[in-house]
Amino acid sequence: MKRLINLGLVSEKVNKNDKRQKLISLTKKGKELLFKVYVGFSKIQDVMVGLNIEQRELLIHTLQSLDTFHTGNIQSLSNNSKK
Repeated sequence: MKRLINLGLVSEKVNKNDKRQKLISLTKKGKELLFKVYVGFSKIQDVMVGLNIEQRELLIHTLQSLDTFHTGNIQSLSNNSKK
C-alpha cells in the first residue's frame, strides 16, 4: 500500500469515526492508470481472436508463469522491507 501511496496512485486518510481505520481512495493519477489498464485488457480479445486453441493455451500458460514469477518477487521484496 505504501508503494501505491508513494507513487501517487492512492491516498490515505484516517477515518473520522474510527481512528484505528484508514480510508484508501484512488487519486486522479490512479484512476487514469486504471483506465489505461482497462483499455489494455479490452485489446486482449483482439489479440486472442487470431490465435488457435494451442496458441491461446500457450499464451495463457506464459502469462500465468509471468504472474507467478512477479508475484513471488513482489512478496519477497515486501517481506525484506519489513525486516
